[in-house]
Amino acid sequence: MQTNAGLGRYSAGMQGLHEEIEAFHAKIHADGKEMSNRRAAIQCITRIITAEFPGVRVEYFGSTLTGLLLPASDIDVVVVVDSHSGPAAWLRGCFAALRRHSEVRFTEVVTHAKVPLLKLVDVATGMKLDLSCASMSNNNPPQGVANSNWIISAISRYPLLPKLVIVVKDLHEVYRRGVSSYTVNLMAISFFQHQATGSNLGSLLLQFFQYYGKDFDFDKQAIIVTGNGAIISKSDMKRRLGFVEMSTSLSIQDPVEVARDAAAPSHRGMEALKRAFREAHDALQRAVDRSTQAGDSVSFLEVIFDYNKRSCYLR
Repeated sequence: MQTNAGLGRYSAGMQGLHEEIEAFHAKIHADGKEMSNRRAAIQCITRIITAEFPGVRVEYFGSTLTGLLLPASDIDVVVVVDSHSGPAAWLRGCFAALRRHSEVRFTEVVTHAKVPLLKLVDVATGMKLDLSCASMSNNNPPQGVANSNWIISAISRYPLLPKLVIVVKDLHEVYRRGVSSYTVNLMAISFFQHQATGSNLGSLLLQFFQYYGKDFDFDKQAIIVTGNGAIISKSDMKRRLGFVEMSTSLSIQDPVEVARDAAAPSHRGMEALKRAFREAHDALQRAVDRSTQAGDSVSFLEVIFDYNKRSCYLR
């Protein structure tokens, strides 16, 4: 995406980076049209689906619910159904029904994945949606909704988290290698539980990149975020929690489904993301040092976004 991170002139050094992160976060969330379009797209797909399938419930989750979104973020929608045919079969029927409606168009049908999806676009707003389904076999919310609600509760404890995460997620978009936004959110929460010091956002961003790019041992350590959180060995995680499968890279206990490794789906992309964090730390630190010495400001965020774009294309 176009970050337009350089939003004006800032102070030199770390204070300037803090000011730019504040401005970047404010810019992304200042446009009410973004959320208005998202609400309109959700209302449209809800109206169509409930008309075609009376009795189902349509909910949304992910970054649209938590507010940790970028303009390019898809809208995650789940249809709660009373069906025993399985999600893939139900979604195939949904696909057949929705094809009759010109308000939406499909971009991809993914029915053979672990989580089957219909990818579609709301024609009126251009908003992209990922549509999945879940069973209404109990009164608990679907897992994605429950996970998002847990993230919202964590944000209330760490109010600086959204401003830090929005930069990390924008870098993640540049350097994406299959690491889920949910995993990135949990990494940020653990960082605030154990590593974050001070309230300067520039310093916190550098601390985050240092921790996950250089210090954290992905092979041996595992993360718990429930309660006050903990960093334990992977062997302890497996023994105490009875994990059947653990990621060969980062492991994070899911705070909602506690017997699940929330980072397992992201293991293929973790080495690339770790390298991106390490290189972003070094590029950003050099920019801050140069700015401090010169007594002048630069667009610090463009330094890391542009650096990692170039690195992506070279690898």
